[in-house]
Amino acid sequence: MKKNKKTIINFFGGSGSGKSFLIKSLSKNLRNVSITVVPADAYLKTNKYDDFLEYLKSNHYEWDLLLRHLSKDIGEEFTIPFFDFNKFKRLDKNDGIILKINKIIIIDSVIPFPYADYYIYIKTSSEIRKKRILHRNKKGNVDYWRDYIMKNWEKLEKINNAKLTDNISVDLVINGDMSESYNIDKIEKLLIEKNLLDRNKFKKLSKLDNTKV
Repeated sequence: MKKNKKTIINFFGGSGSGKSFLIKSLSKNLRNVSITVVPADAYLKTNKYDDFLEYLKSNHYEWDLLLRHLSKDIGEEFTIPFFDFNKFKRLDKNDGIILKINKIIIIDSVIPFPYADYYIYIKTSSEIRKKRILHRNKKGNVDYWRDYIMKNWEKLEKINNAKLTDNISVDLVINGDMSESYNIDKIEKLLIEKNLLDRNKFKKLSKLDNTKV
């Protein structure tokens, strides 16, 4: 990898597919490799539609803003927007999360980020995804968005599925129903194959709990 080259890897898939947990597991099992993880939902636009489904059908992510943030040089910092999922609007706050640009940038999103270098699609069965979302709600992490997902599951699946692989070439499809160690191994092989990471950068994986998300 060139010294100042940044590589953007997009992990995408439906809500509850296990994207965030896979990314955390990958980060923990890398040795001396700094990764910037960006939650794409922070770049959602404020909903201005009366019909929420129309909002989801629209271009409801501000990808250009995210791209401008990622255009910064390695080592520079940027502040991600603050999004209120109960009011479903972006708030004007100056105390958002500050991230630093690293050589490897991972975007965590439901639909693909159109400017990524590599795409990893986390494909998980509806049954497991629903179970994970309900598990989050039981833990007290209830918000309007998750409640809406459960009430409008079929309609949302149809909208998101139409955008999942639109105009992109997927580099790796991960079966989210499989164990974390199995999937991390597949991701490791892809990163080594693409000369993004050295094999010695990976730790020996310990037992991972596939029920986490």
